[in-house]
Amino acid sequence: GYNQSGSVGLPGSRTLVVTPTSISGKRIEYQITITKGRQQVFQTRVLLKNRSSITIGGPRFKNGYLLFNISGRSD
Repeated sequence: GYNQSGSVGLPGSRTLVVTPTSISGKRIEYQITITKGRQQVFQTRVLLKNRSSITIGGPRFKNGYLLFNISGRSD
């Protein structure tokens, strides 16, 4: 639901938190945060059309970067 966070564990003792922060017409804004322990290591906001998705690059991990496909919808 609106303004309710969802989280998932990531490699390297990180946690991804996604929170829908606003809905305007057919667009949803999400706050995306990655924490490691109590430290915030990545933060961005994305604006998605309803029922669409976006792939974003996150922090470095081993010899590359973590990539996330974020999709959203409001019914």
